[in-house]
Amino acid sequence: MDVLRRKAANESIQSGIEANKGTQTPIPYVDDDLVVNNPKAYPKQGCQLPDYQSKKGRLFSVAKNGTEVPFQIKGVNWFGMETGIQAPFGLWDNETAGTTIYAIAEFLNTNKFNSIRLPLCVQNVLNNDPLKASVINKASNRALDLSSYISLIQSLTKALGYRQISVMFSMHCKR
Repeated sequence: MDVLRRKAANESIQSGIEANKGTQTPIPYVDDDLVVNNPKAYPKQGCQLPDYQSKKGRLFSVAKNGTEVPFQIKGVNWFGMETGIQAPFGLWDNETAGTTIYAIAEFLNTNKFNSIRLPLCVQNVLNNDPLKASVINKASNRALDLSSYISLIQSLTKALGYRQISVMFSMHCKR
């Protein structure tokens, strides 16, 4: 098991944050079949939509009981779903390049990102075609459902939600 954990640590995206500066090293996820950092599925995440408000130039999440919590959005754009390949760039994962949804979400969470903008293509949503087998490495992204465009969106959202990362969808058209 230690060998698998070391292998997972070597394959993770380095955050550039030193562990002794108040951050914790992420604990590797071990599935029931002893595969490390490559879950078969992500657990369901509970969600309650708070009342988001802007006051005096700051954002607040207001709970039903009136509790106000200030927050900031720190996000990234993840392109690819709006293109002909129908998948976020980088998930091809082979010996020399690419990565996994697990590693990307872990990296974003470690570096205090809490949101992703995921551009989508209207035509891809309407066609809802399955992805080409060579686009995403299914072996290292087991929890991703590649059977259709919508299924991929759903499984990406679950994987990012596992790390408390919100997803904002923006719609685009092919030209």
